[in-house]
Amino acid sequence: MREQELLLASTSPWRRDLLESAGLKVRCVDPEVDERAVQLGDPIELVKELARRKAKAVVEKHPG
Repeated sequence: MREQELLLASTSPWRRDLLESAGLKVRCVDPEVDERAVQLGDPIELVKELARRKAKAVVEKHPG
């Protein structure tokens, strides 16, 4: 069985190190999402929206 690779929609070395230290195989992908373009007053909604946009951008670049 082939080891699964997690595509991380972030170029953060800290996040990659954290996931790798948990034993996951990680590939960082720059989602190229302009975080400054998203203006929401509620910080929880802001984080959710940024996560959605980043995930969508990565899926479009790496389908499957």
